[in-house]
Amino acid sequence: PSTQGTDILDDTRHMRSCFVMSRTTPDSCDLMPEVLNLLKREKVMKKQIIQERMRAWIKENGFDDRDRSIGWALNRLEKERYVAHPGHGTWQITDKGLASALTLKESREIMERCTQRERAVKAGRKPKT
Repeated sequence: PSTQGTDILDDTRHMRSCFVMSRTTPDSCDLMPEVLNLLKREKVMKKQIIQERMRAWIKENGFDDRDRSIGWALNRLEKERYVAHPGHGTWQITDKGLASALTLKESREIMERCTQRERAVKAGRKPKT
C-alpha cells in the first residue's frame, strides 16, 4: 500500500470512524482524495467509469479491491459538497471540490463529521451541519 496510510493504524480516531479490515483493504478515507482528483480531471463521470478507474488505482497502490468503499467515498464527498450527484449514476465536481486539495487527514475529518451526523440522526437528534 501507499505510504500515505502508514499512520492510520496508530490513529485511534481513524480506527473508530473508518472500519479497517486490513491495511490491504482501502476504506473511504483512503479513496476520497483520489476520487476527488479523478473528478477534478474529468468534471462529470458515470459511477461505473469512476469505479473502473478507482479499481485500477486500488490495484496500482497494492490494495485489494473493495467497491463499496468507492461508493462510500462518493457519498461522503457529496455530503460535504465536494461533488454532486445530478442524476442517476452520474457524479460531478463542484466549485468547492475544484478548489480543494483534499488530504488523507481531511478525509478522516470528513468521515468523522459524517459519522457524527449519522449517529445524531439515529439517536433522534438534529445533526450538526
